Amino acid sequence: MVMLFYIMPEFFNKFAIGLGAHKSGSTWLSMMLDQHPQINQGLFKETHYFCFKYGNETLRETAIYHNRVYLEGLIKNEINEANKNNQNLNFPRLNTLIQLKFWETTDFEPSPDWYNLFYSFHHNFGSKETVYIDNTPNYLLLDDSCIKKIKKYFGDIPIFIIVRDPRQRFLSQIKFHLEMRSIDIETLNDNEIDNWFYQLIKEDVNYKNSIPKWEEHFSKIKVFPYKLIKSNPKELLLDLCQFLQISHFEFEGIDEKYNFTKEKKISEYVTTLLEQNFEEQYNFLSSKYGNEFLKMI
Repeated sequence: MVMLFYIMPEFFNKFAIGLGAHKSGSTWLSMMLDQHPQINQGLFKETHYFCFKYGNETLRETAIYHNRVYLEGLIKNEINEANKNNQNLNFPRLNTLIQLKFWETTDFEPSPDWYNLFYSFHHNFGSKETVYIDNTPNYLLLDDSCIKKIKKYFGDIPIFIIVRDPRQRFLSQIKFHLEMRSIDIETLNDNEIDNWFYQLIKEDVNYKNSIPKWEEHFSKIKVFPYKLIKSNPKELLLDLCQFLQISHFEFEGIDEKYNFTKEKKISEYVTTLLEQNFEEQYNFLSSKYGNEFLKMI
């Protein structure tokens, strides 16, 4: 078995991890960062690498599904683009995608080679100026032992987090689940809604529990309020560039919306459940970052 703990290759001279939660602007941020000539986010948003290696069963299953979908799409796109433009296939890139896909569909444990391959076909791979980013929101759900292993792997690297209003974010997550699973919430009784609602909460991010775990092991953590994406995206991106110690960049499409969740009718009972939960998260965020920050999430 390949051991995870080893000295990172020299081309990974800079690394950063993006945390957060679903429906908190991570897709928008990834689309922005991908424009920057000093940033390498690999083949697609969210590697889920450490969810593979050390996550619980739910995180591991999510990681496998997520990467399988993305890799299958990239392989098909690679072949379709070559056929459409009457070009020869880029066999080295296609071979890399197939290798990564093979690891996804077997019991083979992801190794450092998997991680390196993930970033290897980006245009600025190997540059001394490159910052490599693993922007996987689900890492905020990892337990303390997993975070220790990430620290041992990378050292004290920069960590950035986008924090969104817990109730609003969870409501958006509910609508996303209803849309993806074609669930008509009007057909569920209160008991069924209870079971579904609290199962989602159990598997979801709790800022009060998660952020302190990362702070215990990493000293360079930058937290951004979600509403800054809409009110002042330039300020957010400028602050992040400074935090990552990369050059200022004029990003395009900063007002675009990505991964937008369609409106979905929510029952009064679900609204009541939302009002009854999340208070401890608000208290934590207010105590930690202040009331002005709380207004901006």
